[in-house]
Amino acid sequence: MAMHQKSDHWQLLFSLESRDIAAKWHLQITGRKLNARRAKEINSSAKQAREFFRNAENSNDSVRPLLTFYGVASLSRAVVLLSYDYFWCMTSEEKAV
Repeated sequence: MAMHQKSDHWQLLFSLESRDIAAKWHLQITGRKLNARRAKEINSSAKQAREFFRNAENSNDSVRPLLTFYGVASLSRAVVLLSYDYFWCMTSEEKAV
């Protein structure tokens, strides 16, 4: 069994692949409902991260750091999309629309 599959922390992070869990966490963090587009981006980033980490474990030492970096970047993107609320960056005119 792969190292990242053993950890409860990894399982928690990879649960971002679920739209329902991502929506629940987004609501808890931001107090706002998660739209379908953002949910898809979060889910896709989490899935990509899992695949990068899985491939890194099975790869040659020469490419393992690069695949791990891309895994961290993808997982970071999922977490940022989950916790970041675009509403607060909008101008008052954009909010009125």
